Amino acid sequence: MFDRMIFAIVGRNIGEKVVSAVKKAGARGGTIVPARTSSSNGLLQILGLGEIDQDIVIILVENKELDNILGAISAAADSGRKVTGCAVVMNVSSVMKCMITDNGNRVENIKTGDDAMNAQSTHEMISVIVNSGFADDVMIAARKAGASGGTILNARGTGTQEDVKFFGITIVPEKEILLIITEKGKTQGILDAIKGLSCFSTPGVGICFCTDVDKFTVLGNAK
Repeated sequence: MFDRMIFAIVGRNIGEKVVSAVKKAGARGGTIVPARTSSSNGLLQILGLGEIDQDIVIILVENKELDNILGAISAAADSGRKVTGCAVVMNVSSVMKCMITDNGNRVENIKTGDDAMNAQSTHEMISVIVNSGFADDVMIAARKAGASGGTILNARGTGTQEDVKFFGITIVPEKEILLIITEKGKTQGILDAIKGLSCFSTPGVGICFCTDVDKFTVLGNAK
C-alpha cells in the first residue's frame, strides 16, 4: 500500500510528461490539476501578466519507490534553464482502495500510516481555501510575511448545511485554494499576516490549515 503523497508543481503541459516518467520509475500513475502561480515581479503584476499557468501532479507512492520517482520527476521537469517548480512529499496516514473482484464483490483495502514520520520535517504546506477573488490578496500578505510564493487552484464548494455548521463558514460554489510551501520557522508569521487581512473580518470568507512536509525538492536549475 502507499506510504507517501507527492505534490509536484511544474509548468503547464509538463504534467503529462511527469506522469509518463513516474510510471516508468514504478508509480501506478498520477493526477494532474491545472493551477496558476502569482508572480513576485511587481511590474508584471501591474501589467496583468503576473500569473503563470502550472500543473500540479499528485502521486501516491511506496517508501521503497520514493527516491526513484523523485528523480524521475526532477528529470522530466528540468528545462535546463531555470527553476521550473518544486516537489513536496507528505506522509499518507490512511489509504482506502476500492476494487471489484472477478466475481463482482466489492473489496476495500485500508492502510493506516504512522504520523511519527513527520517528526523531523522542516517545511509545511499552508492550505488556504477562500471565496473566489481573495487568493491573490492572501498571497500578497503571505509574501510580505516571508512566503516565497504560492500556487492557486480554482475549485467549488459542495457543502451541505451540516458542513457549514462544522467549518463555521458560508459555503459558496466558487472557491480558490492557495498552497504555500514554507519553512516551519516562517509558518506562524505567515498565518498571522493572513489572519490580519481585512477581508477575513467578514464571516464565511475562508479556512486555513497546515500540513507537515517530509521532503522538499526544487525542480529545475536553481542557480
